[in-house]
Amino acid sequence: MRIYLNEIRRILSIKTNQIIILFSLLLAILLSIAPINFTKITYGEGDQVKNLKGKEAIEYIKKAKEPYSGKITEDLIYNGTKKYREILRKYNVTDRSELKPEINTKELMPIEHISKKVNEVFTDSQSNNLPPVLSMDINDNKYFYNKVFDHLNKVIENEYPNKAQNQIIEKSEKALGKIKTPYEYYGYYSTDANDYRGFYNTIIIILMVVVAAPIFSSDSENDLDYIFKTTKYGRRKFAIYKILAILTISVLTLLLGNFIQGSILDYAFGTEYKKTSVQMMFSALSLHNWNFGQFNKYMLICNSIILISTILATLIISVLSKRKVESIMKSILLAVFPTIISPIGMISAINYIFPSSGVGLLNSLQNQIADFNFVNVFGNWMSSSSLIMISAVIYIIILPSLVVMMYSKIGGNYGLNNPRSRKI
Repeated sequence: MRIYLNEIRRILSIKTNQIIILFSLLLAILLSIAPINFTKITYGEGDQVKNLKGKEAIEYIKKAKEPYSGKITEDLIYNGTKKYREILRKYNVTDRSELKPEINTKELMPIEHISKKVNEVFTDSQSNNLPPVLSMDINDNKYFYNKVFDHLNKVIENEYPNKAQNQIIEKSEKALGKIKTPYEYYGYYSTDANDYRGFYNTIIIILMVVVAAPIFSSDSENDLDYIFKTTKYGRRKFAIYKILAILTISVLTLLLGNFIQGSILDYAFGTEYKKTSVQMMFSALSLHNWNFGQFNKYMLICNSIILISTILATLIISVLSKRKVESIMKSILLAVFPTIISPIGMISAINYIFPSSGVGLLNSLQNQIADFNFVNVFGNWMSSSSLIMISAVIYIIILPSLVVMMYSKIGGNYGLNNPRSRKI
């Protein structure tokens, strides 16, 4: 235990690490304030046009959406779509972008979350360059939740090979059938705020990789491993405590940063939004029976697992490297590699089996959960989010022993009878 605590103190005593950790916590504050300040609305009051931003705008939006919140029943969807059409016809336009901002805010914004779902689910009803909410048969909204299954089948037919379709349809329909309907929508939460949370977790994992990369390579560069490995606990036990120390620091930094960011966002947006179904926040084809509060908890756990997986892979590189700069550069490349190959491998399983898969922008775990994406794993099609987490858990099981073994073996037996060749 003393070695473990000393190693934590040693890591935290390095000035570069102190700056990185403090920066990561400051970044949590900045990336939570940004989406709050970016929330702006313009509305009319009598002959005046008023502008609101930040918490004032959020409170206005929440109050305006109240009549169309709660359980999103098919009757509510029908009435919302009907009103949406009436407003556009009233002003003789076919798209809300053609309306003045103050009209948009007062009349269309309260039902925007409903029109978005209608446009998504009935996307095949689009005709004459009109959005589905205008061109579809409005009575189809009375069967909205059945139409979600039709939309699912269309997506699978269009995006996946014929031989895979039956397997994907069977698995996805089973998952979709377990989702609670009607969907629920409460309060207001900016999708930008959620994107910033995902971006923050990506940045913090990369920053922790920079902290972890020199853990072993710095000892090798300074010839300290020569001393450590001649001591009683300088090999296996020392490596174990080093691993535990950097994992403790990394996970606690991630949790603290997320707590800071989440607390600020909850202060601004309130907590009502946490009861909203993820299908209302993201895609109607998101196959998870969660509300947004459950989604946030799941993401925190999963990001911690991905962080641990990535740090362990970084320690392998650190053991094999002789210089700090070498280990840092290689470790950063490993962390961002899934992002680099994501444009060419979105439907390939290889993009989701790295220790750092789930870290990034397009390929982030958050995006995989929010959207609908299946990949082929030796003829078995599974969701990309499941593959990311299964891979991360496997790495967490295998890599610690590998790090310890490699650290203990590399460099041979140091001692009087077998000295290491050193440059003077």
